[in-house]
Amino acid sequence: MQPANLYPEPTDLVPDEETAPLAAGAVVRVRHHFLGWLQVQRDGQAPGWIRSGTVMPLYGGAPRPGA
Repeated sequence: MQPANLYPEPTDLVPDEETAPLAAGAVVRVRHHFLGWLQVQRDGQAPGWIRSGTVMPLYGGAPRPGA
């Protein structure tokens, strides 16, 4: 597991200064799917976007697009 950055928008064009760190092993809830990006939210925090390959399901299968 590696730390990841939460992006305010689903694009790699966002400057690093506008991202927020997400610790490795953090538990998040997937809210939306968009072109290889997942909008996730931590408890009590604003949602952010990460690449879908950085998420490991806690149980069950991989997140389904459009679910």
